[in-house]
Amino acid sequence: MCQSAFDQGSLVAFHANERIAEGASRGASHKRGISLPDVRHFFEVLGSDLQWHGALSADVVLSEDGPLFIDINPRLVEPQNAYLSGVDLVGAMAPRDEQAR
Repeated sequence: MCQSAFDQGSLVAFHANERIAEGASRGASHKRGISLPDVRHFFEVLGSDLQWHGALSADVVLSEDGPLFIDINPRLVEPQNAYLSGVDLVGAMAPRDEQAR
C-alpha cells in the first residue's frame, strides 16, 4: 500500500508499507513501512502530469516486470501507519497559509 500527498502537482509526502501478517477476512493485521523509490517515482510522475492536489493512494503489486498499480484512490488510507513510520501525510495536506484556514 502506498500513500501520498501533493501540492499542485508536487509530491510533498510519500509512504509505502507491506503486509507482514494476515488478519480477519484476509486483510492485513500488521504492516511495516518500506522504501520503494521506483514506486515513489511513479507517484511523482503521475501527480506532476495531473497537477494533482491532495491525497492519492494505491495498492501496488511488486512483480518482475515492475510495480503493478491497483485500486488507486484520491484519499488517504490508514495515515496512522505512515505517521508511526515518521511520515505525517495529514500534516502535509494541512493549509500552511493562515488565510487558508
